[in-house]
Amino acid sequence: MTAAIQYGSATFTTALLNLWFPSVVGTDTITIFIVFTAIAVCQLGLNLLNVNLLSRLNTLSAWWHMAGVALIVVILMLVPTEHQSVAFVFGEVINNSGFSDTGIWFVFGLGLLMAQYTVTGYDASAHMSEETRGASRATALGMIWAVAASVVFGFVLLVAVTFAVPDVQGTLDAAGMAVVYIWTEATNESWAEFMLVIVVIAQWFCGTASVTSASRMMFAFARDRAVPGSRLWRRVGANRVPVNAVIAISVASWALMIPTLANGVVGYAVGTSIAVIGLYIAFALPIILRIKAGDRFEPGAWSLGKHYKWVSTIAVVWIGVVCVLFLMPISPNGIPGSENFAWESVNYAPLTVGGALALFGGWYFVSARKWFTGPVREARPQDEFGGLQRENGRPSLMQPPARHF
Repeated sequence: MTAAIQYGSATFTTALLNLWFPSVVGTDTITIFIVFTAIAVCQLGLNLLNVNLLSRLNTLSAWWHMAGVALIVVILMLVPTEHQSVAFVFGEVINNSGFSDTGIWFVFGLGLLMAQYTVTGYDASAHMSEETRGASRATALGMIWAVAASVVFGFVLLVAVTFAVPDVQGTLDAAGMAVVYIWTEATNESWAEFMLVIVVIAQWFCGTASVTSASRMMFAFARDRAVPGSRLWRRVGANRVPVNAVIAISVASWALMIPTLANGVVGYAVGTSIAVIGLYIAFALPIILRIKAGDRFEPGAWSLGKHYKWVSTIAVVWIGVVCVLFLMPISPNGIPGSENFAWESVNYAPLTVGGALALFGGWYFVSARKWFTGPVREARPQDEFGGLQRENGRPSLMQPPARHF
């Protein structure tokens, strides 16, 4: 997920730099990858700093996103001299997928994929729960408000952008730079640059927060001895930041996007597919276990009560639908045996996700299930903490950063 966010951020940042320095910065895959690398290094550095700074950045990020969306919507309402009709925005159906014989519902399902990818990251508050005040309730509230805000602000932004579409064919031809084309043609280059600055900074905030969240997740798994090399990844720095986990997440995210050098569209599609499928499969497992536990489950400070049955059922069904859609061909030319078959049009998600499941699932059944006993106790005798301190040469590696969020 971190890799996909950072690469998406690099795409918009490159578009902005191209508007500012057209003779120097292009929009080719190599340039985008260079910008992506710079963003990854910058966000790695920030996440190695004191958690107080990250807390302030997260607060600023929330306000920036809401105010930024509101400002972009106002600009797209007032600046363009012409807008599309209500009938076009809410009633026009454009099938640009190449699937003409499958019916509109399959195409509609494919259209859900980018929206599903966008509505992710709300679980970050769970990964940061050990650094959150009143986490037993604040974590759940953070997830709910994150989803609610994304739905409201995201819908308003999409409607405003769609009303501003100047030319359908030109927008389709712009492909990955469609938003830049719409803003430039509907307003002017100066307004487009201004709106892109808002978006680029917002995406930069998202990428930074994603590294923070993912590194805490890796730290937690390492603390429970659930990942190879856990002794290394669970180390905490003098500033109480899981330094090695931050570095590992950043390097792995960067490496995952190397295939974009060969084909930017395919590489990015694979990255987003892996992110969403892997993330939602991980979400499904505890939900299924909750259903299985039934009345034996001991609710915490936040509970759905008796409503967990229908909420959990809907969640599992939806996850199943989304995962199937992400594994489907995204272009007729990507179906083996088709007349115009091309490898760059293939959806590699079944191979990558299947490979990941085989690798980690095989590792569990062959080895991990024999020694992994579940989460390590957070409270330990003082002599054990002393041993951990000697291992690190600094405060205990079992204690996450102080609570700031």
